[in-house]
Amino acid sequence: MLLLDGAALPAFSEGKGGVPLLAFAKSEASGKWAPAPAPTAPAAASTRFADAAARGALDAVADFDDHLLDLKADWLNVAIVA
Repeated sequence: MLLLDGAALPAFSEGKGGVPLLAFAKSEASGKWAPAPAPTAPAAASTRFADAAARGALDAVADFDDHLLDLKADWLNVAIVA
C-alpha cells in the first residue's frame, strides 16, 4: 500500500524533496500494516514486477471500481501480492 506523506508534500511541490510516498506492507504473521522494508537490491522491485507479469498476475489486478461492477473482483488483490 502506498500512502501520501502530507508533511513531505510541500517540499516535493516546490521541487526540493523526493517523492512523498510511504510504502506499507501487511505482515503475514500478525496481519498488521507496517512500513515496508527497503529492497535489498535496487532491482528487487523490478524483479518482483517482472515475476508478477510473467505469471500473468497483472491481468488479474482489480481496483475498487472493478469491485463495484463485479462484487467477486478482489479489489484488495490478496491473491496477487501473496
